[in-house]
Formats: sequence, structure tokens, C-alpha cells
Amino acid sequence: LFTGKDLLVGFILFKSGRLHSRRKSKEEQHQQILSSEQQLVTSCDNEVHLMLDKTLFIYKSVVEGMRDEDRKVLKKAMGEAYELYEKFKDKRDYEVVPTLETIQMNALELEQEYVQLVSFSYEITKSLKAITEVTFRHIDNNHSAFSREQIEDLKVIYKMLSEAFAAYQEMEKSGDYSYFNQIVNMREAILDLNPKLTKRQIKRVKAGESTTRSSILFLNLVNESKIITLQSSNLMKSHRNFKEQCNKSVSELNTATSSLLLDRY
Repeated sequence: LFTGKDLLVGFILFKSGRLHSRRKSKEEQHQQILSSEQQLVTSCDNEVHLMLDKTLFIYKSVVEGMRDEDRKVLKKAMGEAYELYEKFKDKRDYEVVPTLETIQMNALELEQEYVQLVSFSYEITKSLKAITEVTFRHIDNNHSAFSREQIEDLKVIYKMLSEAFAAYQEMEKSGDYSYFNQIVNMREAILDLNPKLTKRQIKRVKAGESTTRSSILFLNLVNESKIITLQSSNLMKSHRNFKEQCNKSVSELNTATSSLLLDRY
């Protein structure tokens, strides 16, 4: 006969087994193992482009949604941000290590940059998710839109990010990264802007031009913008290094192949 304790232990083991099976099933469902250098390069290129494009789209949607009190725009931005967050969370949790274990290549530097690309992308998505959630909740609860001055401040950040991302994409197309200092300058300019925007908001509060709730939200967005700026800069730098390491690897392979052919003749 089974005692109550035996039945309880059996139930716990059964639930634990089902939970383990579900977790394993989720890992298999989300796992995308990259098995070749070409797959790795193609995947990283596509996802960096996606990350830069989506960052601008979501940030612009937040600014416009807070300007127009547009719940629909903010809800769509929140959905896009959450989808992006889930994508890179899954990559970090289910793809990176299996790929490193499986991939057939001897390029430690390339693999290191791959790990960093996923990590930096994931950090950006966390900030995008955070700003879309708080702005949607703000408007959904019928709080007022940002003032014209607050919107103009956020537009400055958006414009600087847009220009930096566009400059980087041109560098990537040409393969010439000699002007990468433009990205560094963008990062420093936005970081310098951060305390200025904070001071402007404090002045608005003292002048009675902004509510407490609006001020807290604005300062939150400025802080998350700083994180997005830092991690975007890191992402572009890591991707530049990734591309350069890839080109170096291809060059070394071509040299080795040429030497082998010459030795045969």
C-alpha cells in the first residue's frame, strides 16, 4: 500500500519530469545551431542589420506615440520590442553554446565576437522592451503626452542614432572602417547630452511645466537611451571586428591554398 507521503513524492517526481520534458522541448524548439563559418557570418550580418533597423523603428514609434498620445503606435512598438527581446534571449540561451560546440572552424577571435554580438543585441532589446512598456502603460492609463520640449529632446537622440547607424552601414558596404571614429563620436555626444537633458527636465519641473509622473518617465527614457547608445556602439564595434576577422580568415585560407597548389607543381 502507498502512504500519503509516497503519493506526494511520486506526484512531485511526475511534475518534475514533465517540467524537464517541457524545458527540453523548448530548448529543441528554439535551438538554431550554426554549423559552418558561412552560416555564422550570414546570421550575424542579418541580425546586426535587423537590430539597428528595429532599434530606430521602435525608438521613433515611442517618440511619436508620446507626442500624439497614440496608444495604437505604442502598443505596436511594445509588441515589436518584446518579439525582439524574445528572439535574442532565445539566441543567448539556446543557440550560442551549442553553436560553439558544433561549428567546424578554427577562429577563436571570430567566435568571441559572435558571442559579444548576441550579448550586446540582447542588452539593447532589454532597454527597448523597458521603454515601450512604460510609455504604453503611461498613455494606456490616460496620462498626458510629453510636452513639445520633451519630444524635441528625444528627437535629438533619435537623429544622432540614425546618423550613426547610417554611417556604419555605409562603412560596412564599402568595407572601409577608417571613419569608425564617427561612431565613437556619436556615442560620446549622446553621453554628453544625457546630463544636459536631465538638467533641462529639472528646470521644467521647477518651473511647473512638467508633472511628477511625466518627469519620471522622461528621465527613465533618457537613461535607457544612454544604455541603448552604449550597447549600440559596442554592437557596431564588435561587428566591425567580426567582419575584419572574417576577411582575415578568408585571406589566410586563400594564401594557404595557393601555397599548397604551388607545392604540388
